[in-house]
Amino acid sequence: MNNKEAASARKVKIRQLLLSLFLGLLLALVVGYAWTMHYEEVKQASRDQIDADAQIIGEVISDNINAQIRALENLKGRIENTDGEHLNNLEYEAELILEQHSAVRFIQQVSADMIAEDLFTAAEIADEAGISGIMMDHNQIRAEWLRARVDSSTTITVWTEMEAGNELFILHTPLFYSGNFRGTLSYGLDFTDLFDDRLRDRVQYRISLMDESGSVFYQHGDSERLLGNRQSARAIQIQVIQGGGKYWYLNVTPTTQFSEGQLQESLLMILILGIALALLFAIVIYLIMRYFSVRKSKRVSDRKLNAVIDSSPYAIYVVNNKGVVTDFWNNAAEQMLGWSAKEVYNQYLPHVTKEPPTEFQEMIETVIKGEVYRNKESKRVAKDGTKLMVQLYAKLLEKGKNGNGEVIVKLEDITRQKRTELELNNEKQFGDTILKGLPGQFYLIDKKRRLTRWNRNVNHFFGMTDDELKKITFLDLFVEDERLKVLEALQNASITGKLEVETVVRSKGELHDFFINGTQMKIGREHYIVVNGINITERNKIRNELIKSVDEKDVLLSEIHHRVKNNLAIIANLIDIQLFDMEDEAVADVLRETQNRIYSIAGVHEMLYDVKNFSKIEFKKYLQNLFERIFRLYNEKHKMTGFDMKVEVEYLNINQAIPLGLMLAELITNTFKHAFELGKVGTISIEITGGPEQITIIYRDNGNGMAPELFNEAKTMGLTLIRSLLNQLNATYSVNGREGFELEFTFSEQLRGSHSNL
Repeated sequence: MNNKEAASARKVKIRQLLLSLFLGLLLALVVGYAWTMHYEEVKQASRDQIDADAQIIGEVISDNINAQIRALENLKGRIENTDGEHLNNLEYEAELILEQHSAVRFIQQVSADMIAEDLFTAAEIADEAGISGIMMDHNQIRAEWLRARVDSSTTITVWTEMEAGNELFILHTPLFYSGNFRGTLSYGLDFTDLFDDRLRDRVQYRISLMDESGSVFYQHGDSERLLGNRQSARAIQIQVIQGGGKYWYLNVTPTTQFSEGQLQESLLMILILGIALALLFAIVIYLIMRYFSVRKSKRVSDRKLNAVIDSSPYAIYVVNNKGVVTDFWNNAAEQMLGWSAKEVYNQYLPHVTKEPPTEFQEMIETVIKGEVYRNKESKRVAKDGTKLMVQLYAKLLEKGKNGNGEVIVKLEDITRQKRTELELNNEKQFGDTILKGLPGQFYLIDKKRRLTRWNRNVNHFFGMTDDELKKITFLDLFVEDERLKVLEALQNASITGKLEVETVVRSKGELHDFFINGTQMKIGREHYIVVNGINITERNKIRNELIKSVDEKDVLLSEIHHRVKNNLAIIANLIDIQLFDMEDEAVADVLRETQNRIYSIAGVHEMLYDVKNFSKIEFKKYLQNLFERIFRLYNEKHKMTGFDMKVEVEYLNINQAIPLGLMLAELITNTFKHAFELGKVGTISIEITGGPEQITIIYRDNGNGMAPELFNEAKTMGLTLIRSLLNQLNATYSVNGREGFELEFTFSEQLRGSHSNL
């Protein structure tokens, strides 16, 4: 997996994790919301239950109190309707009330003068004094009796304690007989006995009795616990007794009405469990998404793998340890071997592709061990009988039990490669044969100037083996004084790509002259110099001998030119002597023309004597010398005032210089003789341009002119000589006779040879 795919996989994992956490958080929020709603519902239900219990408790207590009071009220009614003589008959009924109602502790009748009499009381608390067994404030009692008489209503004395330690409250009810106040009926109620066993165990409630002003005159329960739970304490008020047009009230207040902290702890555990379930849900969701993501990734990977295998240029297939094809067999396998996937699936492959069974078994044993079977060359036979050379690569794909397993195999068709290698080997052998047959020495030098290849001539010439040549560099073959020159030539060859140098090598104790040439070439990524060495020792000897011979010949030729020039000068001087005695001017003119021709030829030989190159002369200088002599000869008669010469050709071959000099000398002579009348001033111009292939010459004068027909047909010595010289130069020419004379001709320049055939 590359970096890009790894980064993409990490992003997918992060997205899945975040999505799982989001779903878990969402579930946690739902659980939290449900917990909040449930918490409020439970709290409200708890409060409602506590209120209902308080209501029930109040009603039960009220019913008990009212039942006791109704029994006493009935006794009071019978007392008021009974005369004094029969009052004792009611003692039995009072005792019956005391026996049936344990909450009623005593019954006492108080006379109108506030003297207790006619006492009806329980035996365990009564004595002769009537109320001597009751510890109470007598003044308070008397005040209550008086108030009951005045208000004609029931009054109460609160917090009276008996010797037994029970809490009592005493009710005082006025008695009337025939409309007259007869006294007061007092009876004591033990409030604790008003509870039944079920209500007595409910210590989480505080029960209070209050008068109409709200003053508490009796209380049962823990007031401190009530103070610590004021927020949840709600009193239930029930009307109990009506006295004097006013009401007494029973107040039932829960002291442990609602333990919100305990409920929160209980529900907090539920919340924690919910969050844990949410996290577990998130983990499950993440694992599920990872499972499907991995499955999707595997499917994508499988598709990519199949696409890669199908598009691979190599034959790829899977076989088991028994040689049966079980999977893949891609397109390259079909094209290479000719069998389709349907034809080879579940087939024994060595029988199909003619694979040697021993070779297949070797491959299986190798890969089953965990090793890679690679780069093994083998032979295969295709469906159409074509024999193939393949390179084999195999690796264990899945290892089973008992040595079983599946092997993935890759075949590369190297038939063409092997054929090419064979052809290259043949070409190499052919090239080596050619190199061995080369007359010179062949070297292949790398960038470190080491010898990488050479022919046998190198071994034979230097008397060294191949191993000895591998240990030295190319520079080691040359004498020490020549190595720097060869090194500079090699460095220059790495820049220009060409190598040429003459140097000296030592072989078997003798020095030899060598000409080294070569070119730079690139083989793969490396640069090499292909060098050819030629032994030029014998050639240099011959060259030195030839140079010596040429020098001798140059001296001889220079002497010949000198002698020719001197002989021509003697002839010209003889003609000059003859002119002193010549009286016939026509003959003298002929001799002068002949003399000019001799000087034009002698001038060439004079210049050849002064230079070392005997095949060409400095033509411009030659013409200047030639014209100056002709002008001195004829200018005395014709008074020339104008001469223009433009020469761009510096050197000219002797074959062309002599005829061209003769022809120009002849043209100038004709101009002096025929173009101008005696004493007439004229102008001559010569323009020589061109080179190195063609030379163009334009000769002009402003004399009388000449018709082209006359130039081409005249039989005079001068014109005939001019036409002959033009033919010798192979020149093309044209003549213009208007406004003077103009001859323009062109010929090819020759720089080789030194003969002349006029």
